[in-house]
Amino acid sequence: RWQESIALSSYVLNENLPAYGPNRFPMLRLGVNGAICCWIVDELDLCRRFLNWSAPIHASTDFSDKNFQVYHDYLSRLLEWRQHHSEYYMGEENSSVCYIVGDSHCLSPSGVRLKDGSKVVPRLVMGCKAYHLGHKITQYWRSFEFVTANIPNWAKVIFSFGEIDCRHNEGILKAINSTENNNLEFFVSKLVLGYIDALEEKIYNKEWNVFFQGVPAPNIEETIDNKNKELLINTV
Repeated sequence: RWQESIALSSYVLNENLPAYGPNRFPMLRLGVNGAICCWIVDELDLCRRFLNWSAPIHASTDFSDKNFQVYHDYLSRLLEWRQHHSEYYMGEENSSVCYIVGDSHCLSPSGVRLKDGSKVVPRLVMGCKAYHLGHKITQYWRSFEFVTANIPNWAKVIFSFGEIDCRHNEGILKAINSTENNNLEFFVSKLVLGYIDALEEKIYNKEWNVFFQGVPAPNIEETIDNKNKELLINTV
């Protein structure tokens, strides 16, 4: 799947097709998806080419789907960080792999060498919440099943979901603000238990060595009122 996406996007680059034109928005998705795939498989030069090619569309102010603009910025910063911190990607190489399955946060440690020499390999489920997995929402559960299908038995696997659930305009906070039940512990416990229960059978069958990554520290936006700022911090 990664190879197919890279091949399709590479065709666009090799044919010198213009990124900016009547169909520029699908082209941004194509360029960013190509860059994501290249980042995951350590094709860094090609990743950079995809980002440069789609940069004119990324700068457009009339693009309705901001998600791919955010990914464009994110990957650009990851490339820059990796260029200046190569020491994290060096070390005694071996064939051991540590998989990290998650939302966009799983891309950050891609390629990092751990102390035991194993390499971090991400498996991205774009836009997926812990809620989606806990309720086995079809679109996200199928994507989760697909990206984890070739992770071998006994592998080291980190799950990195939950950040989207904790955003001030998503998941837990949105549920609390839209109901009379403002019991934060109730909502968090229900979400976490559903998430763990949904993964338990798969973990057991594969006999993976599993770790759960906590929710990254949030960026507190100035537009959030004090009540929701405190609620956001307590949720995380």
